[in-house]
Amino acid sequence: MTTVSRAAAGRARLRRRVAAALVVVLSLALVTTTVAHAANLSLSAPQRPYATTKARCANGPVTVTPTGTPSNGQYTQVRVSGISGTCATGAVRVATGADASWTQTFMSTSATAVTSGALTATGAAFTPPDTSGGKAFVLLDGWPVPATWTFTPPSLPALSCQTFTPSGAPLATPCQAVVTGGSEWGNPLNVFYRGIRVTTTSTTAVRWRVTIRFTDTSVFPFVPEKVAEGSGGDAQLVAGSSTCTPTPVAVMTGNPGHGQVSISAGSPAQFQIAGTRNGASYGTVVLDCS
Repeated sequence: MTTVSRAAAGRARLRRRVAAALVVVLSLALVTTTVAHAANLSLSAPQRPYATTKARCANGPVTVTPTGTPSNGQYTQVRVSGISGTCATGAVRVATGADASWTQTFMSTSATAVTSGALTATGAAFTPPDTSGGKAFVLLDGWPVPATWTFTPPSLPALSCQTFTPSGAPLATPCQAVVTGGSEWGNPLNVFYRGIRVTTTSTTAVRWRVTIRFTDTSVFPFVPEKVAEGSGGDAQLVAGSSTCTPTPVAVMTGNPGHGQVSISAGSPAQFQIAGTRNGASYGTVVLDCS
């Protein structure tokens, strides 16, 4: 072996010895660190698993009713009363229907604070159902609480009158619609008619519109299946404002072809409205709810 080969071999052995020494040093350092950390660990007694329960903030039942000032029979608020306990916030939904068929008609837009055992929730405008046709669903602090819906629609007059401009804009000018007479017949009773007179104190001619609600039994003997105009066309139906649901409501206005499109002081309008049922007929049917 040459002098160069022996020198190279010596350097290789030296590198192996240095590497082995480093491994020993690092191993000792790791053991020392582990022991030191272990010495600092604290031991605690084993803990048993456990569960907690949270009760509803109120047991109910609560009462839900529409509140606020209605616009065309629609409300944007409902009030929940009778809230006991520690409830902080609540949310409400209202449904309309019967039996197994229900449709949501109101939902509060956000959680509402409970104050003095009540809350007032706001949502989109809705027509409230009566007590028998509505259901309420209430959450208080996220918990469902039994709720009772209650509402009695206000009694509306059998006849109401509105004046308006030729373009259809409502006027503040007052007008009156009254029954001037009538008759009914059939065995069993199945036909009636009533004469209606429309007046105003305005010296300026105004157009008119009369809303007729047939549920007032002091004016009409029964709720008709069909509504007819019985004076040969002196008045005509405003179809877009009339309805059969939930009960017939006929909105009538003057027929331009009969010279009764407008009224003024001393110049009233008159027409005849009729109602039939059980297949009877009278006049010209303008609203068929059969």
